[in-house]
Amino acid sequence: MRVDWYWKLEKFMRRREASLFSCLGATGAIWALRRDLFRALPGDTILDDFLLPLEAVRRGRRIVFVEEAKAFETEEADWRREFRRKVRTLAGNYQAFARAPWLLNPLSSPIAPAMISHKLFRLFIPFALLLAFVSSALSSGRLRPLFWLQAIFYLFASLGCLSALLLRRPARIFSPPFTFCLLNAAAGWAFIVYFFRRKSLRWD
Repeated sequence: MRVDWYWKLEKFMRRREASLFSCLGATGAIWALRRDLFRALPGDTILDDFLLPLEAVRRGRRIVFVEEAKAFETEEADWRREFRRKVRTLAGNYQAFARAPWLLNPLSSPIAPAMISHKLFRLFIPFALLLAFVSSALSSGRLRPLFWLQAIFYLFASLGCLSALLLRRPARIFSPPFTFCLLNAAAGWAFIVYFFRRKSLRWD
C-alpha cells in the first residue's frame, strides 16, 4: 500500500505547525522530552507519545520537528498492520480529547486551531464521506455525476482490497484509492472500538 504520500503530507504539516508554534504530538518511534516536563499518565493511556509532549505545550513550551532525526522499522509495511496502527492512533485521539479538553479550547491552548483542523476534523471524515455518498446517490440532476465519480473511486478501492488479499499488497494502480479508504475505514472503526467495544488498544 502507498503510505509514503501520506507520511510526506504528514511531515509537511508538522513542519508548518512547528513554524507557527508547535507540533501536535511526537512520533512514537523517536522522540525526547525534558525530564522536568514529564508527568505520569494513567496506565490505560493509549497515546503517551501524544499526551506527554502536549503537556509541555500546556506549560508554554514547544514541540519541534527535527528533520534530521531518523527511525527505521524492522517489519515490512503491511496493510493489516497499518490498519490496526491507525485504529489505535485514532481511538487514542478520542481518549486524549476526552481527558484533555483544553487541547480544543482556543482560550487555553495556542495550538487549538491546528488541533481542531488537523486532528479533530480527521475523525469526522469517514462520516462525511458516507453522507456525501448517500446524499449523492439519492440526488438527481447536476449532483448525479458526483455519485458515479465516487462509485468508480470506491470500485477501484475495492479492487485494491481484493488484490491486497490475493497478492498481500494492492496493485499499484489501485493502491492510492485503497490506501485512502483503508485509513478512513480505520477512523470509522476507531469510533466503534473506543465508544462501544472498549477493548484495550495499548501496545503489547
